[in-house]
Amino acid sequence: MDQKQLLEIIEEGESEGAEFKKSTAQLEKGLRAICAFLNHKGGAVYFGIDNKTLVGQQVSDPTLRSISQKVRQKIKPEITPEITVHGDGREKIIKVAVKEGLNKLYYLDGVAYKRVGTENPISPPEEIERIIMEKRKNRWGEQIYQDAIPEDLDWGKKVVSERRKETEENEYS
Repeated sequence: MDQKQLLEIIEEGESEGAEFKKSTAQLEKGLRAICAFLNHKGGAVYFGIDNKTLVGQQVSDPTLRSISQKVRQKIKPEITPEITVHGDGREKIIKVAVKEGLNKLYYLDGVAYKRVGTENPISPPEEIERIIMEKRKNRWGEQIYQDAIPEDLDWGKKVVSERRKETEENEYS
């Protein structure tokens, strides 16, 4: 991302997929947004931007390591975000980006968050239940195979029957 793209993001402001934090001192609030993005459509937290103003952020290896460790420690199931540094001089920002999570639900310290506009409210119990039920419904072993024919079932029964016979013969030999 070049300086022009960064300024465009700042000009657009916070959105369904972007959250701004003045510095990594606000990392806990940033983690809440990351969790919400995972449970929604993905997004990025930008550290070093305050109310559409580029304020910059001191960036060091320990700072980047700390962000990565906190994300892995506090958000479950564990994820690895894309952490990048942009800008130059004193006007550096840290971008922590995630895609929509594949293993929903994601929890920050045991609490699930969702992204609604520019906010990260706690997911209500009925929504959590709906997502869990949806996840159960989509398990591979429980999916209906639309193109199945009766012969497929007969073949499956035959294989199981043959395996049983082999097992019994081995037990009694």
